[in-house]
Amino acid sequence: KRTTGTEAGTEAGTEAGTEAGAETRHPVRATEPRNQTEGLGIRSEAEPISGPASTEAGAIDGCLVSCLTNAQYHSGREAYLDTLHRWFMFFVIALGAAALTDAMPKLIELTIGYKWDVGLVKEICAAGAAILAALDLTFDLSNRARAHSMMKRRYFELLADLRERQKSPEAVRVLLETYSADEEPVYRVLFLACWNTAQQTVYGDKRLQYEISFFGNLFKNWWRRPAADYRVKGG
Repeated sequence: KRTTGTEAGTEAGTEAGTEAGAETRHPVRATEPRNQTEGLGIRSEAEPISGPASTEAGAIDGCLVSCLTNAQYHSGREAYLDTLHRWFMFFVIALGAAALTDAMPKLIELTIGYKWDVGLVKEICAAGAAILAALDLTFDLSNRARAHSMMKRRYFELLADLRERQKSPEAVRVLLETYSADEEPVYRVLFLACWNTAQQTVYGDKRLQYEISFFGNLFKNWWRRPAADYRVKGG
């Protein structure tokens, strides 16, 4: 009986150890960003799909995904806004140049054989320069790009602290919620695309991915689309 009890205890311990090891190797993963359900622009760690709260490895992976997603989101917004601002300024200067307004009618006549009125061309160029300058000033493209640059830096610094184990996953979650107070409403499709990239970086072939449509990707920087939803595959 003593032998039987020892064997049973050994088997139970082995099974428990095996299950614990499997759980550690395959941590609970996230299916979607939390702000999909809340719709408040809060971009923190995603909700788990099942199982216990998380193992330590799973918690770190979840925080890595959140930090990478937010950093890439702000990088994308900064690049888009800064590029748009530069092109607007280029056309404002070019359309306001007197030499261009004098040369444009001649170029059009040589190219397509249609003779334009010089006065009309000057009026159109002047109006176009004023409209573009007004758009740039109204949407505040340059300052918004700088704001995204600062937020990107904060998320990359948080990611570095997490990798160096200077901050625990719990502390990172708190900071993610704190940073959300400074966020503008999210461009949801862009955020989901960045989440896909972060999943690829952290999980590789075991990643989860939103199947974003072609037009969703094409206009992801144009409209916020807070209700946009796509099917998840992989895992």
